[in-house]
Amino acid sequence: MRGLVLAALVVLIAGASSTAQADTAGARWVRERGSFEWMTASGGWRTALQSNTQVPGFDALGGGTELVLGLDVYGPLGVVLTGRFLGGLQRGDEFLEGLGGVGLQLRLSETVRVRAGAAAGQASNKDDVAVLVGGWLAGSVDLFALGGGRLSMALSLRLDVDGLVGATKVGIDKRLPDQSLALALGLGLRY
Repeated sequence: MRGLVLAALVVLIAGASSTAQADTAGARWVRERGSFEWMTASGGWRTALQSNTQVPGFDALGGGTELVLGLDVYGPLGVVLTGRFLGGLQRGDEFLEGLGGVGLQLRLSETVRVRAGAAAGQASNKDDVAVLVGGWLAGSVDLFALGGGRLSMALSLRLDVDGLVGATKVGIDKRLPDQSLALALGLGLRY
């Protein structure tokens, strides 16, 4: 059995190495149209949209990071995948949120992009956990180039409007609002 696995591995490696060639046209297409943003320093604020007596004055401040992968597919119009994590405090308790999203991007110039899309994720405040579902609107601008290539320092601003579904706590123990608004400002790198 060991010999059969070893033989299969040798055949697989030999076959892969003989057909491995760089697709320079496809790689160039992705390199020209793709973008990657990593907002290494992102600060955010989330607040309740309604006046709820069970969660009075919900305001959370936090910091974290955001990743954006974009691909222009038709002129300046493209698709993006986003991921964001923010952690901080809300009335002295730990508040954490993680969101993943998909959306559309419009490249207004070589240095300015606007995006909109949908996101879903999870929020927790102490021992109350809920699913975040909503939409977002964002923009980013390159501040200055780093070196002679495409790498640059970028600034982003993002607005989220979310509903929180399926909270684990209800009634008097509830710590998360039913609807919330978040605003985040990030500074990082774009390629």
